[in-house]
Amino acid sequence: MRKNFYLSGLFLCMLALCVGGCGDSAADPMGTATVQFIDGSGAIITTASVVPNGTITLIAQVTNLRSDGTAKPVSGEQVSFSLVNTGNGASLTVVNNRTGSGGRVTALFTSGNSMYSDIVRVTTDGSGSTATIHINKTGGMTDPRIKTLTASNVEVVAGQSSEITAEVVDGAGSPVMGVLVRFSIPVNGSGAGFANAYADGNFYAYTDVGGFATAVYQAGGVDPYNDVYDSVLAELENGSSNAVDIKRTAGTAPTPPTPSSYSITIGPASPTVPLAGGSCIITANVKDGTTNAGNVTVNFTTSGGSVSPSSRATGGDGNAATTFTTGVVGFAGNTAGVVTATITVDGNVYAASVVVAYK
Repeated sequence: MRKNFYLSGLFLCMLALCVGGCGDSAADPMGTATVQFIDGSGAIITTASVVPNGTITLIAQVTNLRSDGTAKPVSGEQVSFSLVNTGNGASLTVVNNRTGSGGRVTALFTSGNSMYSDIVRVTTDGSGSTATIHINKTGGMTDPRIKTLTASNVEVVAGQSSEITAEVVDGAGSPVMGVLVRFSIPVNGSGAGFANAYADGNFYAYTDVGGFATAVYQAGGVDPYNDVYDSVLAELENGSSNAVDIKRTAGTAPTPPTPSSYSITIGPASPTVPLAGGSCIITANVKDGTTNAGNVTVNFTTSGGSVSPSSRATGGDGNAATTFTTGVVGFAGNTAGVVTATITVDGNVYAASVVVAYK
């Protein structure tokens, strides 16, 4: 009887090992998983850089080692992030603390207004595995910096849009006009992009008189049956950055009611203005399919100058016009500003931009 008891116990242990080692089971029942910080390409990293008051996205991945020596992502594992050295003014915002199908979790790290380095630790709840990343400071504290980065929608479905707005201030906290902001999506789980993206897939905009620059993010349809996360990054040439995470939930965007084939264009294709204090007329055209759409409100925004009016309804010809006026002296051929025209129809955002150059 005792012999049978031992054999039964051995059989149950072997069965548990088989169950734990086969398939893509949720979480980490055997407590053998490891966790590491990675970059957007999946490479393991132990250091990162950020400017004072800057924000970056931290990605951690939980894996188990297969018998063939390859790493298998662990889904459903809960982790926790923590600051090892508090007191530097840094903060952490955990975006998701349970791994998805790729074994990844993310957190937003915001540095304090100092040049001291920070250390962030991630720990798995199942195995207690930990990893740390050292975050070094670069740049200066008086240069223009991205104070905030906000999204009009932080949870979307495939095909939906969100306006991403960066606020740029100087060392005294005052808005800075005419600063070039680059928007990118370094962590792109949904296959997202920007409306009117440039050839490199990014979007560029100059800050307006209030220090604001805006890009229109559009969620993609990759991995449609799972919730995924995209991280939108805004950067200045001096290295200042900020990031915001957007959750793309499973499912698709609701089909807007008919008519649904709206589009907007803006012209002329290459408007120019005098070197100082000059102005030009910018006209946006709205269509419903191939028909000009009247009585649609067009909102105009700009960087590097001003527009008046900032909002106007289209006429029967589908056109709405505004006057762009330069704000600073420039050089012939250089950019005077970017004018963006935006409409919202049935919850969908349509936008078009044009670059204005100096004569």
